[in-house]
Amino acid sequence: MTEIVFWQTASGSKLIFHRWPEQYAVYNPLSGHTHLLELIAGEMLVAIDQKPQTTEELCAGVAAGLETPLDDTVKTQVTRVLAQLDEIGLIEPSTPCASRTSR
Repeated sequence: MTEIVFWQTASGSKLIFHRWPEQYAVYNPLSGHTHLLELIAGEMLVAIDQKPQTTEELCAGVAAGLETPLDDTVKTQVTRVLAQLDEIGLIEPSTPCASRTSR
């Protein structure tokens, strides 16, 4: 059986967001780093910050926000953004049980 993976903000992170029309600035107090994100990446991170999300939920949200069909292009873009956000330490994968106990 395949376990569902949720994306959540990195443990203990209380991210601070500032939105401009085309991008976000995100400050991570744990690392002391500020990140400039494209609009879609920022919107995805806000959604993840509000509650853990699956990749499928994020794909559906991005497609709806762009008013475009949920196709392989959207899925590829979301997967790329998730990998980048994970790499810079803003999010991390979690299983359903772990996401309930770490929040």
